[in-house]
This record gives sequence, structure tokens and C-alpha cells, in this order.
Amino acid sequence: MREPGWRATPSWFVHGDRDLNIPAAALRFMAERAGSRGTREIAGASHAVGVSQPDAVAAAVLDAVRHV
Repeated sequence: MREPGWRATPSWFVHGDRDLNIPAAALRFMAERAGSRGTREIAGASHAVGVSQPDAVAAAVLDAVRHV
């Protein structure tokens, strides 16, 4: 069986601290388990962080690009 991609592929993680679908503690755990090279928890952002906080998400993407 092949190893999951999140174990072998560098990852960055962006999530909102007001996500009502997935608790922030679970998101933090998933980021840590995946070995996130950069985790950003956006204050006040919901589950739709890409829609509500596009600048913060874009900044995280650019940060990831600079480090790959």
C-alpha cells in the first residue's frame, strides 16, 4: 500500500479559528500530523477562509512557493 501524499509531500496549512465545520483543535492536529511547514490560523475566519480572507490565503501560498 502506498503512503498518503500528505506524509511525503511538503505542505502548508491555512485555516480559520472560527470554522464551525471542523474544530480549530482538529485542524491544528491535522496540520501537525501532515508536517506542515507553515501553518496560519486566521483570526475570525470561517470554514470558507479562501473566500472570506483571500489576502491571507494568497500570502500563505506565496510563502509556500518561496520555500519550495
